[in-house]
Amino acid sequence: MSAGEFVTALYTDNDLEVHKIRIQVETAQMVVGDGTNASAAGPATVNEWVKASQGARSFGLNPRKVRIRFDAGQQPAGYLAGQFYEIVIFDPLFWETMQEQDTGTYLAKPMTVKGKIAERRFPN
Repeated sequence: MSAGEFVTALYTDNDLEVHKIRIQVETAQMVVGDGTNASAAGPATVNEWVKASQGARSFGLNPRKVRIRFDAGQQPAGYLAGQFYEIVIFDPLFWETMQEQDTGTYLAKPMTVKGKIAERRFPN
């Protein structure tokens, strides 16, 4: 996967609290339909960080994501053809509007949304 620069962004949870999250720059540049996966407006309203790449059973807040796949032969350098990639979605409203088979770009390459992963807190 990409070795892009890491930056601190802001993630809005389903309760509309704003958390800090460390992501690669290209995550906030993903486009789906007419929308861009923009970081939330600041500042953070809670002190809890969200981890973008933790396992589903990791303690804390597991962020909402979409699963994407690049169009055949269109994957960026360093990405595997036919592979699924999970991308954090910062805004719950943007996530809600997405549907499987929506199209967009990631790293300026065409891709398709193949699934959605809901936000969850572990343990409940």
